[in-house]
Amino acid sequence: MVGDRSSPPSGGEEELATPIEETTGSALSLAELGLTEAQREAAKSTPELEVGRVAEDRRIHFLLYTKGGDEVAECLPELLRDARKGLGVRPVVGDFVVFRRIGKQPLVVIEGVLPRKSQFVRKRAREGLDEQVVAANIDVVLVLTAMTEEFNARRLERYLSLSAEAGAVPVLVLTKPDLCVTPDEIIAEAGTLGRDVEVVSIDPREAESVEALEPWLVPGHTLALLGSSGVGKSTLINRLLGQSKQLEGEVRKDGKGRHTTTTRHLFVSPSKAMLIDTPGMRELGLWAAESGVRETFHDVDEIARGCRFLDCSHEHEPGCAVQASVAAGALDAGRVEGFRKLQAELGELKTQLARSRKRGRGGKKNRR
Repeated sequence: MVGDRSSPPSGGEEELATPIEETTGSALSLAELGLTEAQREAAKSTPELEVGRVAEDRRIHFLLYTKGGDEVAECLPELLRDARKGLGVRPVVGDFVVFRRIGKQPLVVIEGVLPRKSQFVRKRAREGLDEQVVAANIDVVLVLTAMTEEFNARRLERYLSLSAEAGAVPVLVLTKPDLCVTPDEIIAEAGTLGRDVEVVSIDPREAESVEALEPWLVPGHTLALLGSSGVGKSTLINRLLGQSKQLEGEVRKDGKGRHTTTTRHLFVSPSKAMLIDTPGMRELGLWAAESGVRETFHDVDEIARGCRFLDCSHEHEPGCAVQASVAAGALDAGRVEGFRKLQAELGELKTQLARSRKRGRGGKKNRR
C-alpha cells in the first residue's frame, strides 16, 4: 500500500550503519524494471514521489533501481512502525516502492510500497508464529537441485508448493548431471512432482547448456532462484549475467557445495530479465500455502475428493480413495506421505495461530 507521509527520517550519511559502495547499474525504464499497469496506476496517487525497485535489502538501508540510476534509501519511520504492527509491509527485494528526495541528502526516503503482484512467503525460521516475505513481484521460480544424493522429491514438493502459492511459475532446474549415473530416471521422477511442471537439466558452468533457460529470460520478467546451499545458484547467476557478481563455493569431498550467498539481491541480466538470488535456506516452513499444496499435489487432491470422510487423513480410514489408489499402484506411496506431511504442517500452524489469537497475542505478520 502506498503511503502519503512526507516527514523525513532522522539521520544522515555520518550515521550509516552499512557502507554505501559505488553502484554500476545502468538506468532502466520502469517498464524494463517490470512495473505492471496496476502498480503504475497505484503510484499515481502520490504524483510527487518517484518509483524505484528494491534491488538489495541492507537491513537499515536499501539499494533501489530507478529510471534515473541507482539510489540508496532508508524507510520512513512510520512505514516501519506500521509494518511491525501488521498495518503495512516492510519493503523486500523485488518490491516497487515510492520514494522522496530530501534536499541534498545522500539518501532518498521510501514512503510506501506499491501493491505486489506476487510474493514468496515462508514461516520465519526459529521465531515463533511469524511470516517472512522472501521476495516480491516474481514471475518465475527456478527451483535448483543437484542430480546427486542432494535430490529429494519431498523437499522439491515443498519448494513447488511455496512457488505455486506465490503466484509464480515454477521450473525445476537439475544441476550437476555429470555426477549422476541415472540422469533419465531423475528427470522422469522430477516431472511427476507437480502439475505440468517444466524440468530442465543444465550444467551452470557451460554457456550452451544454460541456453535451455532462455524461454523464461523474458525482458521485464523476474526470476527467483531457490534451492539448498551448494546446488549451483551462484554459478548459474554468474553464467546468466556473464560476469562474477556472486561468489562461488568450492565443492566438498562429499559432492556438496559450500554456502556462499548470504543476502538477497536483484540483478539485471543482459536480456533485461531480473534475477533474484536467495541464500540456501535450511528451513522452509509453510505459511498459508493451502492452494499451493493442492496445486503441487493435484493428483492426490483430486483422488482425495472421493474419500468417504471429508476429514480423511488418508491413513487407516475406511473408504479412503487415496489409500485404495496406492494399493492399486495408481499413486506413489511416498508422494502421498509428502502430501500428508505438508497438510499436517499447515493444520498445526492453523491450530497454533488460533491458540495465539485466543490468548490475545496473535501471529505477527508482514514484518518483511
